[in-house]
Amino acid sequence: MKIKSCFTALLILLFFSSGFSQSPTWIRTYRSGTIDSSGHFMGGNEITQIVVHKGKLYAGNSDWAESDTANNPPECEIVRLDNSTAQWQVDTTFHYLSYHVAADSGFDMNVNAMKSFVFTSNYAGNAIQPDTLLIAAPGNYVRKNIVYIRNDATNSWTKSLIGGALTKSFSCRSLGFHKDTINGVCCVFAGIEDYGVVKGVYNTAFPGKIQWDSIPEVVPPSGERVMGFTVCNNILYAASSSGAGQGHIYERTDGTGAWALIDSLANGNGQDVRGLTAVPNPAGTGEVLWYCWNSKAHRLDPFNAYADTVEYAFTDSLSIQLGIGIRSVLAAYNDNIPVFNIQNVSGDVRVIGFEMHYDSAALAHSPRPNFHRYATDGRYFVRTQSGSAITYQLEYIVNNTPVIKDTLLSVRSLCVSPFAGDSGKVLFGGGYDCDSITVNRKAWIYRGDFRTIITGLKKIGSPSGIRVYPNPATGNLTIDLSQEEAGSGSMQPAAGNIEICDLLGEQIYTSPITVHRLPFTINIADLQSGVYLVKLITINGTEVKKFVKE
Repeated sequence: MKIKSCFTALLILLFFSSGFSQSPTWIRTYRSGTIDSSGHFMGGNEITQIVVHKGKLYAGNSDWAESDTANNPPECEIVRLDNSTAQWQVDTTFHYLSYHVAADSGFDMNVNAMKSFVFTSNYAGNAIQPDTLLIAAPGNYVRKNIVYIRNDATNSWTKSLIGGALTKSFSCRSLGFHKDTINGVCCVFAGIEDYGVVKGVYNTAFPGKIQWDSIPEVVPPSGERVMGFTVCNNILYAASSSGAGQGHIYERTDGTGAWALIDSLANGNGQDVRGLTAVPNPAGTGEVLWYCWNSKAHRLDPFNAYADTVEYAFTDSLSIQLGIGIRSVLAAYNDNIPVFNIQNVSGDVRVIGFEMHYDSAALAHSPRPNFHRYATDGRYFVRTQSGSAITYQLEYIVNNTPVIKDTLLSVRSLCVSPFAGDSGKVLFGGGYDCDSITVNRKAWIYRGDFRTIITGLKKIGSPSGIRVYPNPATGNLTIDLSQEEAGSGSMQPAAGNIEICDLLGEQIYTSPITVHRLPFTINIADLQSGVYLVKLITINGTEVKKFVKE
């Protein structure tokens, strides 16, 4: 593994001088231990997932380390938010005690992974009417590979069994999606601890419409959890790691389903590799991989033998910014980092949640609001990239100085609001991490409204050269180059890809294209309502535009 730099001060220590013109409005929307409008208990010590599915929000919680077992049902829930003015309500509940009754339904009270995927082809590679499936993976103690798939027609959840026996409790920490470029099959992937990466395909003859392989495609070393998937340059990647400080990143070969090891990680600080994501290549060609390991943000360059660059040292930078020693930072958890370009700056803007642990000696000399030395402010980073210029800006959901107003420990999941009235400028954040400390009803979700911000981030560089219209769109979406860009010669006709992604970077549509063949029209009538990204990827770099599907 090659390390280009340990800390790139030229790129990293630059922060926006203007900042936000005013603070966004953050309000709490979910409080653990309450009752929904139908009389169902909503609990949890952690919010592990927040995802968009068919224009609604779904959040999964965890009841790990709950101290008050007498008054808290031993269960985890998936809760749902239907619109911007609604209240969270229980969509389904997984009961811990049920495994004493049925041999295959005992849960460890933790929604470990949950994602929504759009299938446009079936198991044979034949085109189908697009079908969007929400898949959740709660853990269980009975050594069965079980995931659940939502039936939106009946508002119920269907059990989907993955073949193969387990030697320990079931734990699936990541779900991925990729359309195989060789056979055209849309594939979903489940990363299961001590079992491996298992592929599923769309087949209506199977429960939940997913047919799973009987054996995994790749098996990481024993003790490693598969913590993330991402599609980079139309290739699927997966990352696995263990608490012993070892990790691996794999690349899949389409058609054969073979996986190759591209990078080995060592000397971790007890944290897993997190946030595996594709980001624009600072060198200007295609995309590179981004991930968090050992309290640092890394990039892997597929165009340079997967050379590894430490992009940002979280602990070092935060220690300088806050004037206090930081022991460790766990960033991005197991989510891809969502795009959140509220100011329409020229470039790629994303938000990264994290957990921060103060150094005990430093905290004794410089007291800060904390819980067992974990910061309680709900902090996150805004990562902005324009060409090779990359900045990280620290932001707060609440500022607890000098006393704790709310214990927002660990921003585990960030999600852009899908509701049309929020115009893509509202962010939902949730989290808490028990860190093996017994607590009571700590799960939280906040809504951040950024629509009042007018002169926040500085725009960098010239405006994007692509146009996407109409916007909002209902049927056909047209992608073209602006007249200024087309006439300037700054982007020469070149081969590339057009992609449509959701705000987590999950690819929904891709097609090869040449710039001189634009305009290019795509029928998006079957897409669910919400906010999406159009990416034009060429040798000249990546151009991104946001659009709303009504």
